[in-house]
Amino acid sequence: MKITLPKNVTIIQVAPGQAYMAQIQVSIIISIIICLPIVTREIIAFITPALKFNEITSIKKALFPSVILFVIDCIFSYCIVIPFTIEFLYKYGQSIGVVSFLM
Repeated sequence: MKITLPKNVTIIQVAPGQAYMAQIQVSIIISIIICLPIVTREIIAFITPALKFNEITSIKKALFPSVILFVIDCIFSYCIVIPFTIEFLYKYGQSIGVVSFLM
């Protein structure tokens, strides 16, 4: 695809309010991640009175590994996935000829 622009014009990746909206979206995602264990506990507390004893014990056995896996997934995403994603998006912007304006 050929973009017809004058040679002295440079395209940049910026939109009005983009940095502000990014901070809001990150805050919302972090709050959901932090509240997820509490919401899960409340759902289980709501459902538990309707369950039999063996069903309750199987839920308790499955809850601990799921919490551990959730924490491991958060750490994995923060340390490995996010840096690679940011690097990919930056390089993708460069490959299409768009200058990144990061704040």
